[in-house]
Amino acid sequence: MSTIEIESSDVIRLIQQFFKENNLVSSLRALQQETTVTLNTVEDIPKLTNDVLNGRWGNVLQSLSTCSLPDEKQEDLFEQIILELLEMAETDTCQELLQNSPALKRMEQNNPNRYLRLRNMTNQKYFDPREAYPVGTNKEKKRNELVETICREVQTVSAGRLLSLLGQSVKWQQHTGQLPKGAKFDLFRGDKPLERDRQEKIAERNSKVIKFGKTSCANSAAFSPDGQFLVTGSSDGFIEIWDFDTGKLRKDLKYQAEDELMLHESAVQALGFSRDSELIVSGSKDGRVKVWRLFTGECLMRFDNAHQEAVTAVGFDREGTQVLSASNDKSIRVHGLRSGRQLKQFLGHESYVNDVIYSQDCNSIISCSSDGTVKVWLVKSTDCVATFKPSNLPGRELAVHKVCLDPGNPDQVFACIDSNEIVCCKLNGIIVRKYSIQQRREKSNVSFVNICTSARGQYLYAVGDDQIMYVFNIETGDIVHVQKVHTAEVLGITHHPHRNIMTSFSLDRTLKVWRV
Repeated sequence: MSTIEIESSDVIRLIQQFFKENNLVSSLRALQQETTVTLNTVEDIPKLTNDVLNGRWGNVLQSLSTCSLPDEKQEDLFEQIILELLEMAETDTCQELLQNSPALKRMEQNNPNRYLRLRNMTNQKYFDPREAYPVGTNKEKKRNELVETICREVQTVSAGRLLSLLGQSVKWQQHTGQLPKGAKFDLFRGDKPLERDRQEKIAERNSKVIKFGKTSCANSAAFSPDGQFLVTGSSDGFIEIWDFDTGKLRKDLKYQAEDELMLHESAVQALGFSRDSELIVSGSKDGRVKVWRLFTGECLMRFDNAHQEAVTAVGFDREGTQVLSASNDKSIRVHGLRSGRQLKQFLGHESYVNDVIYSQDCNSIISCSSDGTVKVWLVKSTDCVATFKPSNLPGRELAVHKVCLDPGNPDQVFACIDSNEIVCCKLNGIIVRKYSIQQRREKSNVSFVNICTSARGQYLYAVGDDQIMYVFNIETGDIVHVQKVHTAEVLGITHHPHRNIMTSFSLDRTLKVWRV
């Protein structure tokens, strides 16, 4: 496909025209001065021509107020204005123009004789047309000459040209499947407007149920960071993008409308998004990792030998150029999207690595394992700088299923242990608080299997092996809500990044969307 070269000066003029149409005169002048690119446009050239021919100089100057004509042509224009004002005996106005008009001040410096002639005529008590217009010319001829001079310098463009071009671009990208369709659109971000709930509340109402096939279920799910998409990875290898408001597949994505879904050769065990929500990374049971472009469904990169056993967790670094993965093969690895190769390996866990995440600054990674430990690693050196066991039960190594950052304190993590407790720890292992269902005596034998936090970090959601969801107040540690969510083992839960929406997915072959 051939490319179209666009001059930067044309882009600047489009912005200048937008400033002009919205009366942002100071911004327009500042941009013209800084870039030296001028905007010589008028709304209506025939009207401007008519104003010049009829001597309506106020209208002419208003039309040309944002234009930048050559100095000589500006001097011609103002000279004619002075002469016609003198003809009408408007000497005071002429004197003010001679003193304050930038064009006439330049004339005084560059062509003093011409300026002095106008000054002398202003001081006379009468107007002499023979002195104003030399032999062979007159007022009408001068006006016609000005029309030709000015019209060669100015042009007209359609109103709203910048917005029109942007609108056409968005429609084309939607047509080609690069952007989602819809009436509302955030042009700056390139997506639907972000929706944020002002107050955190517990997502306790089941609003939608997504049912999978008789031999399939969702093994993993994730919301995009911009909150527009819900993606699932299923046991039959399919990766699907859902509208969590309707509970249906996003058919505005062309590849899904044509049933050309993203696909792995085995069950998809882990999913993650790049920070700009444009890329998806997926990990499967056969140890493969793939990277996809969300809007087109294109597989951009595949790491066929990412791990020797099932991939359990995946994620992107801050720039979206490297992929982090963990596996049942006891390793954590970083893969490069540009090179297509493994860049780093973190070894030290003695059993399955169940989860791995980046710290908030992406300088460290935090992992947890079935060996009962949480480890903190330096990304740059791959050194392990901390190892601790969230469970302090002597003689027992309880698997740690999941870790997630505390939204209210990025130096703390929540660890989901194979017990009836969730532990909040600092990254050096110091325990800050425990969240337990021992306060409910009849549930003391329940073990948690997965956790997530609400968007702003007011609530901690946890699901147990009893298919019940327990919601804790993070600050107080109290259980504030308990609810049965599925009829079979719950495989995971995930919370929307901005809204009071949560999903849970289970071996009962359903994914449920929970709202306030």
